[in-house]
Amino acid sequence: MENKNIKIVPVISYKASKDKHIIYKDNKYKSGIYRWNNLITGKSYVGSSKCLGSRLSTYYSRKAMLNKLNTRISIIFSALLKHGYYNFTVDILEYCEIDVLVEREQYYIDLLKPEYNILKAANSRIGSKHSLKTRALMSLKLKGINHPFFGKTLSLKTRMRISESNKVYWSKVKIKRNIKPKTSETLLKMSLRSHGVSVKVFDESNNLVKIFPTIISAAKHFGLASTTMSRIEKKGTYNNFTFKFEEKDCRIWVYNYYKKLVKVFNNNKEIKELYNIPTSTLNKYIRSGKLYNDKFYLYNISSLSNLYLVDEKPREVEKIKKPLTEQTISKLSLRTQGVIVNIYDIEGNIVGIFPTISSAAKYMGVSNWTISNIPNNSLFKDHVFKFEEKDTRVWVYNSDKELVKIFKTTKETCEWYNILRNSLNGYIRSGKLYKKDSLYFHKMKLKSSSWLHSSDN
Repeated sequence: MENKNIKIVPVISYKASKDKHIIYKDNKYKSGIYRWNNLITGKSYVGSSKCLGSRLSTYYSRKAMLNKLNTRISIIFSALLKHGYYNFTVDILEYCEIDVLVEREQYYIDLLKPEYNILKAANSRIGSKHSLKTRALMSLKLKGINHPFFGKTLSLKTRMRISESNKVYWSKVKIKRNIKPKTSETLLKMSLRSHGVSVKVFDESNNLVKIFPTIISAAKHFGLASTTMSRIEKKGTYNNFTFKFEEKDCRIWVYNYYKKLVKVFNNNKEIKELYNIPTSTLNKYIRSGKLYNDKFYLYNISSLSNLYLVDEKPREVEKIKKPLTEQTISKLSLRTQGVIVNIYDIEGNIVGIFPTISSAAKYMGVSNWTISNIPNNSLFKDHVFKFEEKDTRVWVYNSDKELVKIFKTTKETCEWYNILRNSLNGYIRSGKLYKKDSLYFHKMKLKSSSWLHSSDN
């Protein structure tokens, strides 16, 4: 409630119903603190503005007040609409500079304690609460494509700036809270305890009850805090249960494409720093056993049993990829188009015959590059791969069924006659005459005497 014992003499006081235009004229382009007073209830509202004339004019617009009441709560607007302007007065408590507006408004709010002010802090939303409906609408407006950062990625420079800003902020917070920085020894212990320790729980008869992969999971199961678990680790017993803490083997084995050992890392952190692999990606390739980046296999102690070992001699990692030569590119081009891939299981049973490397790659769930680098008659992912070169030549005959030319590939034929690949394949399959140049296209040499009148040259 407003303190009735405190009497403040305003700079000027107006009758809200009669002095509307005088209020606009006197306060045009002036900054200061104003107050609305309800003559019936004795309640008031305190506000501030850089331009009092413009701000006070909003209280005289019935349409503006109704529009704002549709989206948010305003006690002063509701009171004006209910009681009418003839039951209100407007006081100019003080004219002041813009720089001290917030400070002076807060002074009068603390002093007068106006009932119509929902927010008790000047120029702040502290103390206000959005309704569930409002929060749902706000959430909907910022979801998906409506979010200002939808489909955008921050540049490296911007991310570095944000990182530096956060570091400065949190360093100040730590100073205020007197938070001591953790030593390297403490950080190492925390790292080991959070990832590298398993907990075995035994009953009074020394029977194994359960094995927990981490201390945190054990603490959650028994409804205990991490600090309590650290005390249990020292004592060894709690509530008639015996706890045994064992360090896990967190090593990661890295093998190259030919399943030769490259390096053994002590933990996930080391391999993440060297290869710049996110934790989620690293765990995904460890679980699946797939080839990472068409170059490495990653295994931990549990998945290592699935590895088909070829050689255990460590070898240095090739960090720089050599550029492909023209000869290599031409070989790859031929292999992707002119190779049949036969895949067998370990027992020698045929799994599938694929007309191209691309189709075989899709079946195995790997890239074309991976399949093209598998040596002929070799083992890959428990399958034996055999490659057979296809006869990709194209025979061209004229309308009199005389041989015109033999091309090595369909690509050469398309370039020579300026015909689309799909169209060429259509004429090869149908055997129809290509009317533009009066030619027939075939994937094999025709042996019928009625067709051929000349031999291959």
